[in-house]
Amino acid sequence: MKRQSFSLILDFDSTFITGETLDELAVISLVGHNRRDEIIDDIRKITELGMAGKISFTDSLKRRLNQLSATNDHLKQLSKNLKGQITASIERNQDFFIANQSRIYIVSGGFKDVIRSVTNDFKIREDHIFANDVLFDEQSNLVGIDLNNPLSRDHGKSQVIKKSNIPHPILMFGDGYTDLEVKKDGAADYFFAFTENVNRPEVTCEADRVISSFDEFIEMYQKGNLFDFQLITDKS
Repeated sequence: MKRQSFSLILDFDSTFITGETLDELAVISLVGHNRRDEIIDDIRKITELGMAGKISFTDSLKRRLNQLSATNDHLKQLSKNLKGQITASIERNQDFFIANQSRIYIVSGGFKDVIRSVTNDFKIREDHIFANDVLFDEQSNLVGIDLNNPLSRDHGKSQVIKKSNIPHPILMFGDGYTDLEVKKDGAADYFFAFTENVNRPEVTCEADRVISSFDEFIEMYQKGNLFDFQLITDKS
């Protein structure tokens, strides 16, 4: 059986987990707020605009964070909730993650501490997780993120990957436009659009492959044809 060498970088929101971190944080932190439903709906709309590439990631992140009123306790609850929202096919293939931990990475615009907690059972190495750092005030209120972290800005994923000495070939695996940009920016050799949780035509139309579940990825890996792109007949 031919096994191919590569580094696998996964997005977190709507890829490793079924939903979006900031959307879920809004649901948790806005309990009792008189505009809760309105704010949650707006945050979800902004999330989608950013993931479809219709507004910049910087703008999307800033607009969503500005509407939140969260604490460290909310983030702890968020981590617990997201552990129950791991994508089904990724959950089924936990053994693959554990066996291949040396070449699996997560690069996300989400929160580093949350991602570490959620992925703990998959044995993803701490130094293989790249995400935003949350800032709190003395009362443990979330006041923002570290803007010195490239992942707080446009094309941050590409910048981080290029500086991290991740072995090539690099396969970027995700659902959003910021994941596609990694390939377009030259930081990854291949981009696989992941559609188990959400299918964005703006993203899939430019992908090297469209993957409907991680089971499909495992099957191609086991057969040794991950990069046989001439076999692709449909990217819709």
